Amino acid sequence: MKTVKMLLFAVLLFVSCDFSFEEDLMEDLSTTYTYFASDDENAAHISETYIIDSVLNPLPDFQDSNGVNKIKAGYYPDGWNFWKYPETGSEGFLIQPNSSYTDKNGVFTIHSMSVGSNPIYFYAAGWTPITYYVRFNANGGSGSMENQEMSYDTSCNLNTNQFTRNGYEFKGWGKSTSDTAVSYSDGDSVKNLTQAKGGFVDLYAIWWKTTITISFDANGGSGSMSEISAKVGETAVPACSFTAPTGHSFSYWTCNLTPYDYYAGDILTESNFPNDDCVFKANWKANPVTLTLSVDGNTLTQTCYYGTPTTISYMPEKNNYIFAGWSESASSSTVSYASGARISLTAPKTLYAVWKGPRFSLNTPTVSTVAISYSATSSVTLTASSSATSYLWYIDGAKKSDTSSCTINYADYSAGTHTISLVCITVSSGSATVKQYENTFTIAN
Repeated sequence: MKTVKMLLFAVLLFVSCDFSFEEDLMEDLSTTYTYFASDDENAAHISETYIIDSVLNPLPDFQDSNGVNKIKAGYYPDGWNFWKYPETGSEGFLIQPNSSYTDKNGVFTIHSMSVGSNPIYFYAAGWTPITYYVRFNANGGSGSMENQEMSYDTSCNLNTNQFTRNGYEFKGWGKSTSDTAVSYSDGDSVKNLTQAKGGFVDLYAIWWKTTITISFDANGGSGSMSEISAKVGETAVPACSFTAPTGHSFSYWTCNLTPYDYYAGDILTESNFPNDDCVFKANWKANPVTLTLSVDGNTLTQTCYYGTPTTISYMPEKNNYIFAGWSESASSSTVSYASGARISLTAPKTLYAVWKGPRFSLNTPTVSTVAISYSATSSVTLTASSSATSYLWYIDGAKKSDTSSCTINYADYSAGTHTISLVCITVSSGSATVKQYENTFTIAN
């Protein structure tokens, strides 16, 4: 029978065109065993499919490639107890050929067996916490330390550091050679550093240099500063005695070994200590420079910074005029900086508003038996100076209004000269009086 099954299985290697046949045949030649963490069907479990009559010796421990148990991490099974046949619910173990087992009051702990045709449920006979090892690395120091054995789920104090390093102080343990932040202090209580059976956890000594030398870089400034010796928790960051570049002031130091900014008076602590001889570079900030903006005798100021391009943010407005830009002279109409231009100052400066316009202007009337007045902002409103029964306003020959006033929006007309006409009719005691106004007006860009 075994030979026949093996021959049938060999046939599968050559069958590739009928997958349903292959699946059915495989189902006939195999069975599934399921391994539970405990005798509870809700417990964590893994199912494995085996070829019938193959031999399990030993039964699997489900340890992955990293040594971590896939059913219960941090532990390994003490063996597998037969539980039941799930298809029938029978809990009576049918002894298979090539079986090796221990019978404890009817509980069969299986060590090895041939795979039968009936699916089986097993549950763990018990779980033993893994043993793992802490490996201590001197990381630039000298001396030796034995590996420390630990057990999963059991707290243990790390062995006291035995390494030394000339000119350095031991601060604790890191998880890599480049760590500067302490993960574990000397003698710390630790637990569950890995879930891998027989695994190694590497810890690396972190050293703080007893004394470091700090030198200083003017970074565009001038003068000199003597180097200093510094210790953790004792040394304050010195003030800058370099002469600043023109138009600048000292702001802070940066270090070539750390990502931190250092300000005069800061104490060097474990969190920002460079931990080796290093260079502090001066960082300079541009000094403020005042820009004064004069608008028809009224002034306001804007803060700029030395040599730094800054946008002139203010754009003034004036009724019936267009803002053209800024001049460098109160007596000049030449625009040096347009609206929104950028300016770079090295000394205080005053700019003067330049206007273009007026935007709207009336020319000399050709007919003026009635007068008109106007007010202009973003548009212009013309008003007849005499009362009348009716009014007719015409702009460029087109009727514009039939009231005593007429509004002209600049956006409606192109720059240049346009015609305007007003007819006022007054009816009284059966007679009519007509007054007229004829003129041109100019709109500037």
